[in-house]
Amino acid sequence: MKNKFLALGAILFSGILFAGCSSSKADSDTETINVTLAGNPATADPNKGGDTNSGSLFAQTDEGLYKLDKNQKVVAGIATKVVTPTNGGKTYTFKIKKNAKWSTVRRLQRKTLQLHFSAK
Repeated sequence: MKNKFLALGAILFSGILFAGCSSSKADSDTETINVTLAGNPATADPNKGGDTNSGSLFAQTDEGLYKLDKNQKVVAGIATKVVTPTNGGKTYTFKIKKNAKWSTVRRLQRKTLQLHFSAK
């Protein structure tokens, strides 16, 4: 009787152990990103997030006008190139890549971006 319980326990344990090893093919229309953070971000809104975890989330999921390459040099993100400021360093004029889109797949529009980056 004891051997039956041991055998049944071993079968159940191996079933649980190998259940996590299965693989399934995801839909071709979906993409998944797994992000590890030290804690929960305070917000997922880049306009409101000031904590470290929110900043880490934004850095891993959002692309700005500029980004850092693998050598930590500033390169164009959604901008077409890195620009030099004019008007005594007060004005930056960017051209946005034609294929740039919001996460909702809508095309980025100049007026919308201008609202996000305008100093008040």
